[in-house]
Amino acid sequence: MKTSSRPDDTHSFPDGFDGPFLTQLRVIQAALAAGVAVFGGAVVAIRLGVIPVDVGGLNAETTRMFSLVHLALFAAALGAGPALKSVLLSPRRGPLQPGQVLAAILVRLALLEGAAFFGLVTLLLIDAAVLRDQPIWWANLASPLLFLATAIVTYPDSYWLRNLLRRHGQGSLTAR
Repeated sequence: MKTSSRPDDTHSFPDGFDGPFLTQLRVIQAALAAGVAVFGGAVVAIRLGVIPVDVGGLNAETTRMFSLVHLALFAAALGAGPALKSVLLSPRRGPLQPGQVLAAILVRLALLEGAAFFGLVTLLLIDAAVLRDQPIWWANLASPLLFLATAIVTYPDSYWLRNLLRRHGQGSLTAR
C-alpha cells in the first residue's frame, strides 16, 4: 500500500483545474526545460571540442560586454519573473482562473528561459582562445543551469496546484 504526504489525485479540483489542465502545465514546463537542456548540451559539446564546429569567436572585450548584458538580463528575470507571477495570481483579480495560472507560469519561465538562451549563445560565440585563457566566461552557464533547476523544482503537481488554490480560498480541498 502506497502512502504519501503528496496526493496526486485531481478529482476534487474546481472546474477547469482538472487532470488535463495539470498535464498541460507539465508539458509546457518540460518542453521549455528540454529546449534549454538540448541547446545547452550542444553548446557545451561544441565548446569542449566534442562536436568540431568553427563558430568564429568574440574577442575578450566583446565577451565581457555580452556577459554583462547576460548578467543584467538574468538579474532582471530573477526579479521580474516572481513579481509578475504574483501580480497575475493576485487574489485582488478575483477567483483564480486556469488561464491566470498558465500565464503566470509561462511569464516566469519565459523570462528565465530568455536569459538562459542568451547565456548559451554568448558561450557559443566566445573565441576558443579567450575561453581557454579566461575560463571565468564559463559562468555564462549559470543562468541555463538555474533555469533547469527552477523547472525541475517547480514542476507542477497536484499538491502544488491544491496549495495554490487553497491560498486563493478556492475549494474546500481536503487532501493535505
